[in-house]
Amino acid sequence: MKNWLYHLGLAAIAVFCLLSIFGAFLGAENARSFFNSVPLAAWWVGFTILLVMSIAAFRALHKQSMLFLMHAGCVLILLGGLWGSRAVQTMTASILGKAWIEPCYLKLYPGRQSSTAYRAIDGQPLDLGFSVALNDFQIHYYDNPANALLIQSDLGQWQIPPVKGAEYLLSEQAGKVRVLDTFTNLKIRMENGKPVASEGPAVESNPAWLLEFVSPDGQVTQQFVFEKFSGHAMPGYQFLVTIEKRGMVRDYISDVQVFRDGQPVAAKQIEVNYPLHYAGFHIYQDSYGQDEMGQYSVLQVVPDQGVRLVFGGYMLIMIGLTIHFTRRIWMHRRSDRCK
Repeated sequence: MKNWLYHLGLAAIAVFCLLSIFGAFLGAENARSFFNSVPLAAWWVGFTILLVMSIAAFRALHKQSMLFLMHAGCVLILLGGLWGSRAVQTMTASILGKAWIEPCYLKLYPGRQSSTAYRAIDGQPLDLGFSVALNDFQIHYYDNPANALLIQSDLGQWQIPPVKGAEYLLSEQAGKVRVLDTFTNLKIRMENGKPVASEGPAVESNPAWLLEFVSPDGQVTQQFVFEKFSGHAMPGYQFLVTIEKRGMVRDYISDVQVFRDGQPVAAKQIEVNYPLHYAGFHIYQDSYGQDEMGQYSVLQVVPDQGVRLVFGGYMLIMIGLTIHFTRRIWMHRRSDRCK
């Protein structure tokens, strides 16, 4: 019996290696479909059962904690993968009477919230059952790069450095632009019924510029440009001004809140590799962009069923390896002392 399990286990491991190599050449989506297919699902179940039977049959593993932990860790990883598979998730969702939410994406603009995401596999909309609000979105750059103002209108497009006090001729038809003031943290207050701009406390950040456009006939208009809300224009503005960043992006952060039934239930500043966990999902910072509605953040919503089992398996393997190498070092030093 043990001999049969031993050779069958070696054959299963060899098949596992070949499948892993084959899946690496398929691409992410094709590999996902391949490893979630019915034949492969049956193979995963059989491989897991074979590993459990081997641990039970070989009593010597129970006496060596390091080997037992490493084998038990492999079982947990396989069980976590099975528990998080599409087939098992669909089955458990139907038993619990709720729809299974596949990996999907949320596109959010600052100050807005949405419960509608779009499936990663085909872009179809689906309801998350909760809504996510984007309170703020920030992009951090290396080395404090210089900004440039990109001015656009029906008359053309221009790029100018935002130097306070500078004046630039756009064209004979578009007129001139002056950079009246720059702000690190713009604050606007009302005095005698009129808005007054001033520099706010340095502990906060709201970069902005005050521009003055002078048309060829002498008409003067003023316009604030905000770094965080670049691309927005008030009604009647002739020019659309956006901020061009010159430098490498260091990090981008989404300050989000999760609402269920209108009540806040979770909140976090999501960064790359620092997701928000809520109700069986991990919400990751995926990307960002800008369109006619302004800057937006793209969040990835991924079910995390089985993830804890997988992490627990990796932890058991690491503990087993640590015990193994620590014991070898101790025995080697003991052997040297006995010589």
